[in-house]
Amino acid sequence: LRNGKRGGAAADSNLDVGQPVQVLTWHENGAARVAYRGAEWDAEPESADMPHEGVFYIKAIQGASLILTPHKPKHH
Repeated sequence: LRNGKRGGAAADSNLDVGQPVQVLTWHENGAARVAYRGAEWDAEPESADMPHEGVFYIKAIQGASLILTPHKPKHH
């Protein structure tokens, strides 16, 4: 049975939260270019002092940019 919720883009973006991404390059302004789902995306760190090494996960999506965190977010 359906619960009445529609499955549009918001539902898809919730599935993206917590997924790992591969950072392709870091830019001088702190932004990054990442590979995710077979495409390249613009991304930003969750904080300016976040290290640029290690594994990164999607914390949120703002517009067309992924917000990255070094800690795997927990689903609610």
